[in-house]
Amino acid sequence: MQIRGVGYRRNPVELMLDWAAVARKLGRVPTEHDYARHGRHSSSSFVGRWRAWNSVPQAFIEFAKERQQVHSEWADVLAMAAERQNHGNPPISQMDGQPPPRIAMRQRKQPRFHDGRTIYGPLLALPGLAHEPTDETGVIFLFGILAHRLGFTVLHTQSGFPDCEALREIKAGRSQRVHIEFEYESRNFHRHRHRAAGCDMIVCWRHNWPQCPAGLEVLELSQVVRKM
Repeated sequence: MQIRGVGYRRNPVELMLDWAAVARKLGRVPTEHDYARHGRHSSSSFVGRWRAWNSVPQAFIEFAKERQQVHSEWADVLAMAAERQNHGNPPISQMDGQPPPRIAMRQRKQPRFHDGRTIYGPLLALPGLAHEPTDETGVIFLFGILAHRLGFTVLHTQSGFPDCEALREIKAGRSQRVHIEFEYESRNFHRHRHRAAGCDMIVCWRHNWPQCPAGLEVLELSQVVRKM
């Protein structure tokens, strides 16, 4: 049996083939935002292994060189990856709102990666939190900052499911109790095998679960922050 879950690195073959499947589906090399919407894994699994999202196309080329079957079956994706490497990143208008990549220093193609040091998310223009969340703990902290202005008053938190019980203002002077589960990505709710019947809403940083049950509300904090 293959070990899965938080703290275990994904099989690179599994990651590469899923990235290729998304590229074939879109007809182009996916941005990190593209993969978050269509891929089966977290983009952080790629960044943690290959250090930067823009390094993945070259990683796939090297991956295919060592596997003749992959080279044959994914020739179209290899062509996309090679074109990206030859022509660089796409124009900003094609990057689904992603920030432009930083210009690398002349003496290095990529900034040096230091093992054991924390990796931070993009900067947030928000008092109390410097960077975007990169895990569920960051989502919980961000919700704590925003809860009051979003009309929530936390009553109770716990390590079991669901994570939080809160009062939610439904109109001036009137509130109802809601049960909340925190996730970094909404589809983790399904991966963790939680029951929709035991929860009212998911509070997450990124909503990437198209099959989310209709009765389960999703509060995507990345969208909340962008509108502030």
